[in-house]
Amino acid sequence: MSEHKTKIILVIRWIGVLPVAIGAFFLANLVTTLLLYIGCLFEDSVWQAIFSNDKVYQFINSITGAIAFIWAGTKIAPKYRQVVAISLTGFFCGFVIVCLFFEGFLHLTTHSLKWFIICGFISIVAAILTCIEICREILNEIRNKFFSASEGIS
Repeated sequence: MSEHKTKIILVIRWIGVLPVAIGAFFLANLVTTLLLYIGCLFEDSVWQAIFSNDKVYQFINSITGAIAFIWAGTKIAPKYRQVVAISLTGFFCGFVIVCLFFEGFLHLTTHSLKWFIICGFISIVAAILTCIEICREILNEIRNKFFSASEGIS
């Protein structure tokens, strides 16, 4: 592949990081919603009692959305996973903090502000833990390459 095509692919990947991350966030929320809806279809079941509660749905989406946002974004630029993970985590946390700030003034949700803050905090923690896990995977890959290379030397 020529150097020009490689640069074009690199630019397209960098442009695609944020839209893919946002799309993964919404897809994770959609899948979670569908699974919870299917769980509610079973009459007289524990699933219906648990998952028909809107707060459970919001709690689960707080976690799955954050994980999908960070994870999918890092898959687009595999050579720069650590930089992308840290950048997307910062972007996501900043966005959640801005939403929490505006919600404190406007109070647009139907639930209490305390529950909205709890879900926002859970999203931030999930995003940070996902970023830490991705960075740990990268360090393990580097460590494995180093030790496998040093074994070949001796």
